[in-house]
Formats: sequence, C-alpha cells, structure tokens
Amino acid sequence: MTPTAGPGAVQFVKGHAYGNDFLLANHDEFPDAELGAFARAMCHRHHGVGADGLIAYRRTAAGASMLLRNADGSRAEVSGNGVRCLAAWLVETAGAGAGQRVVVETEGGAKTLTLLAAAAPRYTFRAQMGQP
Repeated sequence: MTPTAGPGAVQFVKGHAYGNDFLLANHDEFPDAELGAFARAMCHRHHGVGADGLIAYRRTAAGASMLLRNADGSRAEVSGNGVRCLAAWLVETAGAGAGQRVVVETEGGAKTLTLLAAAAPRYTFRAQMGQP
C-alpha cells in the first residue's frame, strides 16, 4: 500500500482484502460530518479512486479506532475485510511481526486480530469478529 496525497488533499492508502477494497485515511484530517460526502466522492469507481468504502481511523495504543462509510456515504458498523485492511496498514507502518495483536475499535465493538504471517504487501491475520 502506498500513501497518496497532494496539495490541500487528504492523504490516504488503498487496501484490498478478499475481493473488497477500502480507502484508509486518518480521521483527524476531516470532521465526522464530512465522512459521507468524502466517501461518495472518493469511492466512486469512475470519478474517484474507487473503493467499497472509506475507513477513517485513529491510532490507539493497541491498534486503532475506526469509522466506516460505504461507497454511497452511508454508515456501516463494521466490515471484516475492512478491519483486515486497516490491521495490515497498521502492521506495515509499525513493522510488527508474527504473533502481534491488533485491536480495532469499531462501531460494532472491538475486533481483535492476530498477525499470522507478514510478507509485504500480503498480511495474514486470525480475526476475532464476535457474533454476527
């Protein structure tokens, strides 16, 4: 994953997991009220970058907290593949190794992922997503 930014732009990365793709951006770059509009614009497959959703995240001591917006700008509690994308980005930028635990706080509760293998750009996790 490679960060992308320009003058006056929001820096983001794009991640892929099991057929889904997500844009990951630091939540501090824009207010909550703008998340839906930003997701609609950036996730559009023809006029934006193209993605299934936007994840606005903040790093925490154990991993990160996140808000997820679908490509149409609607709110979503959680996406298992989105959580995997975020965990991979956190691991890639922190240089963590096998066995590392990452906790992602979502609107659907905390999700715990354990890194099983890392060979950038591919990361394999065991994820505890809770009950559906």
